[in-house]
Amino acid sequence: MKKLFLVLPIFFFACSGPKDMEAAKKEVTYEEIKDNKENLEDQYTCNIEIINNLMPSPEPRKYMYAIVTLLPHEGKLEQNWKLSSFQIDGQDYSVFDETTFSSKDLLIYRNTVREIPKGIKAPLSAKVQFENEQGTKLTYHMEILKVFDVH
Repeated sequence: MKKLFLVLPIFFFACSGPKDMEAAKKEVTYEEIKDNKENLEDQYTCNIEIINNLMPSPEPRKYMYAIVTLLPHEGKLEQNWKLSSFQIDGQDYSVFDETTFSSKDLLIYRNTVREIPKGIKAPLSAKVQFENEQGTKLTYHMEILKVFDVH
């Protein structure tokens, strides 16, 4: 019986390891990094291509369009995203092809911004904001150096 009392405390302390060891093994989840907005924005790349469509058409085109993409640096998108705002040189453009959340489990989120006037010239200053279903917003500021002409 005395041996049992000697072994029990050793067994008890051996089984109750420090909580820090469990935390060190734990992977960082999306919920843990969404609070750190800068860290979250560093997990993705945003691209913008402004397209001037010069293809023949019965009526002359008054507008250009922009293709906006968001892609994670690793793996697939873990959340559904949507484009919530798009600006060029401080001017808002809000005609988007997609207005709902999408692209979870895909490699890339892509949307098109319509009705960008043909008169604007590069270089341009752009501001893009994405939002996911949980309300987290990512904002990117970038310079667009070229408008692509498509023949």
